[in-house]
Amino acid sequence: MTALFLPLLFFCQDPSADVGRFVQEGAYADALVAASGAEEPERSLLFTWTRHHAGDLYGALAEATTGLAAHPEHVGLLEQAAWISASLHRAEESMGYAERLEGLGHPTASAFVSDARELLDVKEEVSRAQDRANILLAAFALLAVSVSAWGARAVSS
Repeated sequence: MTALFLPLLFFCQDPSADVGRFVQEGAYADALVAASGAEEPERSLLFTWTRHHAGDLYGALAEATTGLAAHPEHVGLLEQAAWISASLHRAEESMGYAERLEGLGHPTASAFVSDARELLDVKEEVSRAQDRANILLAAFALLAVSVSAWGARAVSS
């Protein structure tokens, strides 16, 4: 009789516990297999979380984006997407997820918005620095051309 219930017990098991254990052991492929047994949106969250911990940030963000397409208000996927996109320095994308969290009234939203705003500020600073560097480069190029022209005139005289 017990043999009949063992398979049923296997299918009722919470896959997130197995995924957590496999990730802790560094067995990411096994974690993905275990995650595939979960129902949506938990499956997308577990795939995202596993890929994130495995260091596959692009894959993790793709998983989160796919999950959010079907479950646009899933807080766990929004948090993961905001965090991962910030880690990849995708400031606008991170801000989009953070604002969605904020729209849901989630308590972590302000931290994500603040982080995304910081990234946007840094991106703007870098852009301004590049503009200044381009101006300096153009000025030095103009100076080099002027000195070369002056030198050529001086030699020909």
